[in-house]
Amino acid sequence: MFILVGPIYLSILVLTIITIIKNWKKSTQSEFRNDNELSEWIIILGGLFTTLAPLIGFIRYDAYGPDIPFSKNHVQVIELLVIVSAICYWVSKFYKKQLSPIVNILLRAGLIQGIILDFIVTIHFTNYLGCGLLVPFMGFELLAPPMAMLFLLYELHCNFRTPKLTAEPILSSQNYIPIQVGFVIALVIVEQLMLLPMGFHWNSIELAFTQSKGFVFSMHSRFNF
Repeated sequence: MFILVGPIYLSILVLTIITIIKNWKKSTQSEFRNDNELSEWIIILGGLFTTLAPLIGFIRYDAYGPDIPFSKNHVQVIELLVIVSAICYWVSKFYKKQLSPIVNILLRAGLIQGIILDFIVTIHFTNYLGCGLLVPFMGFELLAPPMAMLFLLYELHCNFRTPKLTAEPILSSQNYIPIQVGFVIALVIVEQLMLLPMGFHWNSIELAFTQSKGFVFSMHSRFNF
C-alpha cells in the first residue's frame, strides 16, 4: 500500500508548493487585480491542509500513544486557535475585497496567529515529520502545519496587497505594523479569556505543549536538537 500512497502523497506536497509559488508570482505580476488566489488548486489544497488535516489530527491526536502531541487537558485551546485562524483564512480568501479595512486587520490578526502557531507546531513535530511522509494514512496531518503555514502566508500577502486596502493610509503606512501586532496580541488574549470560565489556565497554550509526551516541547522530551 505504501508503494502507492507514498508517491501520491509526495506528489500532493510538491503540487502544493508549486501551486502556491505559481499563484504568488502571477498575483504579484498583476498587482493582485485578478483572482489567481482563488484558483481551483489553491481552494482544494488549502482546504486539505488548513481545514481537513487539522480536523483529522485533532480527532486522533491521542490514537497512537504513548506519545501524544498535545496535553489532553489543554488541547482545546490549540483547537480554538486553529479554528479561528481557519475561519479568518476562508473569510479573507473569499471576501477581503468587500470587507472594510478594520475587518481585514482582524482577519490578518487571525492569519498571523495561525502562521506563528504553525511554525511552533512544526518545530514541536520535528521528530515525527518523517512519519507524516512515510506513513500518510497514519500521520499525514503531521506535515499539515508547515503546509498550512504556506497557505496562510500567501493569503496574508494577498490580503495586504489587495489594491482597495493598500489605498488606506492606516494600512499602508509604517504605523500599521504596531497596530497589527496589537490586534494579534489582543486576539490571543481574548481567546484565552474565553476558555478561563471552562476551567482552563491562563497559560493553557504553553501547557498544551509542555504537558504533551514525546515531542520537542514536551516537559520530558526524548528529542534533543
